[in-house]
Amino acid sequence: MANSVENILNEAMNLRPSERAVLAQRLISSLSAYDDDIEAQWLELSKQRFEELKNNSIGQISWEEIRAAVKKS
Repeated sequence: MANSVENILNEAMNLRPSERAVLAQRLISSLSAYDDDIEAQWLELSKQRFEELKNNSIGQISWEEIRAAVKKS
């Protein structure tokens, strides 16, 4: 199973950002434990992160850096 997840992830990373966003939303929506409270929390976190990026109070990390760090752990 892990192999198929990795294959799907690799294919998904080749999508345009807007397509990945749609895919992510559809995956999240498919979870049985998904509810409006979780969506509200994600929305609030997204707004917070956007403001932090806009105000340069946090730095950006590339996908390659994140992936390398995950593979190390």
